Amino acid sequence: MLFYLITVLLSMGSNMEGRPKKEDSRIELVIIAVVIVVAVILAAWVLTPSISPLAGIHDTDGDGRADLRDAAPDDRTKWTWGVATIVVTIHSQHLVNETHYKVYLNEYLKKEGDLAPGGHVVKFISARFLIGSIDSAQIVVTVTSTGGELGDHTDQDTLTVYDGQAYALSFTV
Repeated sequence: MLFYLITVLLSMGSNMEGRPKKEDSRIELVIIAVVIVVAVILAAWVLTPSISPLAGIHDTDGDGRADLRDAAPDDRTKWTWGVATIVVTIHSQHLVNETHYKVYLNEYLKKEGDLAPGGHVVKFISARFLIGSIDSAQIVVTVTSTGGELGDHTDQDTLTVYDGQAYALSFTV
């Protein structure tokens, strides 16, 4: 493309009749210089991460990862996803009636079901969290129960999780 543009501009400059050959050479050199300067400016614009219009190059937060491959393009401390497995054991303290439980991860409902009187259940929850310069995250696991003869109950735990790890928590509701 650039070569084609230079060729066209040079052919325009060499077709000027009535001009001395030396002046034609100067015009051709000016045209070449202008085309090169414009090409360098365009290349710098497209290839500079902070101003590039291309998502595969542009880096909004300046963390060295293009927005296209950055899980948190506005946070320079996080850029990828981590996953941990949380094994939640829920014990019922109700002796007569069944109770309904809900398991929340950072206030998002992940599991729910019914629990027999005096029974227990084990649930596996996948926790997905952003990591980067810090390879861990704080998560809050909350278990609530409704029904049963003891009324509503909530139990909660906060833990620090790392990518690829598994954690066991036990709750009584």
